[in-house]
Amino acid sequence: MARLSLANIRESINTMIASSPQISTADLNNIIKHTHRAMATAFQWSYRKRDKVIQTVAPYSTGTVTVTAGSSTVTGAGTVWTAGMAGRQIRIAGENTFFWVVSVDAALQTLVLGDGTLTAVNWVAAGGALKTYSIFQDQFAVPSDVAVILYSVRDWPMAESSEGEIDGQDPQRTSTGIPDRWYWARANIASQVESRFVGLWQVPNAAMTFRMPYLIEPQDMTAEGDLPVCPSEVLELAAGARTCAFLHARTGDERWARQFLALQQALMGTPQLLGVLQQALADDLHRFGTPGQLGGTGVVIGNDRLASRDWDAMF
Repeated sequence: MARLSLANIRESINTMIASSPQISTADLNNIIKHTHRAMATAFQWSYRKRDKVIQTVAPYSTGTVTVTAGSSTVTGAGTVWTAGMAGRQIRIAGENTFFWVVSVDAALQTLVLGDGTLTAVNWVAAGGALKTYSIFQDQFAVPSDVAVILYSVRDWPMAESSEGEIDGQDPQRTSTGIPDRWYWARANIASQVESRFVGLWQVPNAAMTFRMPYLIEPQDMTAEGDLPVCPSEVLELAAGARTCAFLHARTGDERWARQFLALQQALMGTPQLLGVLQQALADDLHRFGTPGQLGGTGVVIGNDRLASRDWDAMF
């Protein structure tokens, strides 16, 4: 079924309530907006599913470097550094601590050492030339609309971890190989506070490709042509029921309470009759393999259950 726009859904609800003068267009739009967010985020609808491909790079250690005490500049010899290496990490021989690469001057073959905020920091140990080094990358940007990463996979699914757990096990990221864990990483750079990053561990030791299916964060429906990220028939009934609850609260007219119950029953179903929500979830699962099924007195989402009391709380 084609998804309906905000204008289409509002028109449908107006038909349900015979264009009652007791509710304004602004109120209807607000009800649709909030109901959409509730219904879209409660389930892993396929409309929300996207794929992120992460391509790692092999550590780079060609040539040697010269460092100077009290300076943040590192000079390469026999190196082929590129501007694209900025934002990666660098470890210089004899030091366990790694630094971040703030910037690279490809013409001069120099780079600037920094901390996690990409603020320049000076080399404080003794300077010297012909030092070995390694430039590596274990953190990667993901789209800002990511709400949930479902899993990460290469040849097999990777385990989810935490940055704190990885810091406790390998704080200086000296362990390299084929990553078997992923974690949410801090966005330390002031200009990237709205960005999201994931880290891979072990530190990738070669160029590899990983796939990360994820769910987008639903955007509010505010423009007339905005489309929902849940089935339109689900949103129509849920927002229609919520509208009737609004009208009952405003007018005290019991016919709105009766219509609310009828719409709620059509959406949620009965022990004898499959509801629109159950059918939509089943269809989504059948067609797209999206997690979510029904059972008992509520809706099962993974291992969680959306019980009738949770539904009531939406109103």
